[in-house]
Amino acid sequence: MPQSTVFTFLALIIIIRGVLAANIHYEIFADNGHPNKCVVEGPKGEVIVESGQSIRHPTKCAQIDCGKDGWALVFYCEEKNPPKGCENDGYENINADFPECCEMNLKCNYARVRQPNGKATTTIRVSEDKRSWQQATGNWLQFQFHFRISPAGHPGKCTISPSLVLNSGVSIKDPTHECRRIVCGHSGRALFQSCGVSILSPPCRYGGYINTDLPYPDCCLRTVLCN
Repeated sequence: MPQSTVFTFLALIIIIRGVLAANIHYEIFADNGHPNKCVVEGPKGEVIVESGQSIRHPTKCAQIDCGKDGWALVFYCEEKNPPKGCENDGYENINADFPECCEMNLKCNYARVRQPNGKATTTIRVSEDKRSWQQATGNWLQFQFHFRISPAGHPGKCTISPSLVLNSGVSIKDPTHECRRIVCGHSGRALFQSCGVSILSPPCRYGGYINTDLPYPDCCLRTVLCN
């Protein structure tokens, strides 16, 4: 019988960096000439933001929510290291609106095979419009995610269940799922990120998850069996 080769597959469910999740900072944009407004320096001069108004930062991939007396909440892209085997390969479109400007190209060694010269490297990109991952080779990764809008009752928060309410910008591993992440975005919109799977060529097939107790996305690691 042919000997089976077992290797570890890292499902390419790399976090959409900064999409709905964010680093949140308090910053001051006060100006004596514009009381109770935020004055932000832009490439073409000052940008005046009314209290209660939100704009994309004129010089950074960020969102400014102007509050009272020039104080503002500034949402930056989530700072998170890529999963093992992956590295950042530049922004997809740094000039896009926030949070779409946070999308990054990633280069991943997506197969780690226990034999010489077993690594396969490809460049992928994420597209929220297509709601999938795409390899540069044209093969598709079946990336699974969906959105849920929270009902009224917790303004600005994500109501996942009566006992699970998340603040905007918070992300957790879904306690009701073996390997899924919940990211609470703005206006109660929650993003559910599941594991993706790459298309395997025969005679390879997926085995089970290695350890679903690991944090997301490490819990997506699966074995692959090849006859």
